[in-house]
Amino acid sequence: MKKIISIFLSAIIMVSGISFNASAKSVKVPSPKIRSITAIDTTTLKIKWSKVKGAKGYVLYCKKSGSKFKKLKTFGKKTTSYIHKRLTVGNKYFYKLKAYKKVRGKKKYSKYSNTRSLKCNNYLVNLYSPYAGDNYEVFKNGESRSMAGDKYYNGITIYGLGCNAIYNLKGKYKYLSFTYGLDDSRNGDNSSVSFLSDDYCVSTVDIKANSLPKSIKINIQNASKLEILSSDRSSYSTIVLANIKLYK
Repeated sequence: MKKIISIFLSAIIMVSGISFNASAKSVKVPSPKIRSITAIDTTTLKIKWSKVKGAKGYVLYCKKSGSKFKKLKTFGKKTTSYIHKRLTVGNKYFYKLKAYKKVRGKKKYSKYSNTRSLKCNNYLVNLYSPYAGDNYEVFKNGESRSMAGDKYYNGITIYGLGCNAIYNLKGKYKYLSFTYGLDDSRNGDNSSVSFLSDDYCVSTVDIKANSLPKSIKINIQNASKLEILSSDRSSYSTIVLANIKLYK
């Protein structure tokens, strides 16, 4: 009789174990999605991801170009972003993550999310659009202008004497860099452009007709207001400022 009871109890335990394992395996954890990676400054990136319903937490993985993914940090269920600090300018960083739930005290993980990446540059913004001005045009999103036979992207064109473009930079940036010259379609005569940081002229560049484009980086002194002002002596010239980048 004792033997029969023992066999019966063993069978119950075995069935319960099978039921438990089947129950655990049947729990599916949806994969999260990395929504965005943005640069807060030149060595700090912010990673945001979607919330997974019912998840108890997330595990974030990171790697640099040429290396393997390693676990960066584990987060609770309420966290859907992370600020990654003290990175290296020039390196590209890749991120992916998993969500997890707890089933009978054990963690059950989702598959990996999508992978997104961003390079730490020594500039933060390219082509910060003007909020006001006169007779200027922004070109971006694959649009280009031609200078000395080559195509240039992400910039503005300014037409004629006294035309300008005004930016609200909120005092966040220290430097501005760009490539300048005259548009091949309306090259015109010699021209010049002045850069006013909070109404104080910090730089003027001269642009000679039929000259090659040049690149420059200027100190804008943490300007709240930045104005680019043309003193073009010919209404037929079109000044091009391309590859505009703002530095922290």
